[in-house]
Amino acid sequence: MRDRHLAILILQLLCGAAVIVFSPAGLALAQSDPEPADLSVFHFVAFGDMPYRAPADFERLENLIAGVNDDKPAFTVHVGDVKSGLSNCSTDYFLTIRSYFDSFDGPLIYTPGDNDWADCDRVLAGGYDTRERLGELRRIFFNTPLSMGRVPVPVTRQADGANHPDMAENASWLHGGVTFATVHMVGADNNLGDDRKEFDTRNAANIEWIRTTFRTALENDSAGIVLMFHADIFSSHAPRRSFADAKAAIAENAEIFDRPVLLINGDAHTYGTDNPIRDSRTGGRNRKITRVIVFGNARMHAIRVSIDPALPGLFAVEPLIIKNNLPY
Repeated sequence: MRDRHLAILILQLLCGAAVIVFSPAGLALAQSDPEPADLSVFHFVAFGDMPYRAPADFERLENLIAGVNDDKPAFTVHVGDVKSGLSNCSTDYFLTIRSYFDSFDGPLIYTPGDNDWADCDRVLAGGYDTRERLGELRRIFFNTPLSMGRVPVPVTRQADGANHPDMAENASWLHGGVTFATVHMVGADNNLGDDRKEFDTRNAANIEWIRTTFRTALENDSAGIVLMFHADIFSSHAPRRSFADAKAAIAENAEIFDRPVLLINGDAHTYGTDNPIRDSRTGGRNRKITRVIVFGNARMHAIRVSIDPALPGLFAVEPLIIKNNLPY
């Protein structure tokens, strides 16, 4: 399956971006964007795992921001890792990234990756206390119930509820009849090995947030759900304990929801799509749950997700290739 998606990507780079349309029957290729039919038809952009090489990558990040601004999405989401795991986690660097996020013309939502705080105890990353760096991230990026970008929009933060006052980074919002949410799950082992207490607290909050998101979507009669997080929770290299609860919560609640669910994650750095969760009712893949992995590292491009109720699977995804960032 991954070879097929690599072939699709090569075709996109050579001949223009074909659109991957998701349907309950599986994946199919279409030739162009759906024509807008009404106000519920819109698109958004997602990217992550960049910039990794500061300050050398800042120019390429500026290229990406310009490309996204030209595309005029409803909003943009960075799915984590605003730096490499071996670069310094200084407050000055965080503030620089915040200024870049605020240069997006539309709303910008961000969820952290492991390089952004959990790996900051590494010597080359500055030897910081990881909990202190997480607190600094929350102060700089999540200090109000608003997105970033030049036109911030309100978001509902888990921290604004009664149970998890620290979880300001878990956000949800409704747009065009679709429910969106970010979930703070980070790459590698989700910080399980380095700080079990921190992991247990955040993991419990995340599971509650996933369930709340599905429940809210049902209450709002949402056409679909988009969950975004950093970790590649389906990687064969990921420790089972790190993500088992999250995968079970997504699988169980998606069956109850029984409408299209799109998962978007980073960490792997290679664009791809699959149907990673089995349906307990049939034993086969749940074709209503589709996962997309964004580009990352040297591949400083994004993905463009179109949402149209006329599509059989609601979502259509294509690479947003930043020409000035090629050949990578």
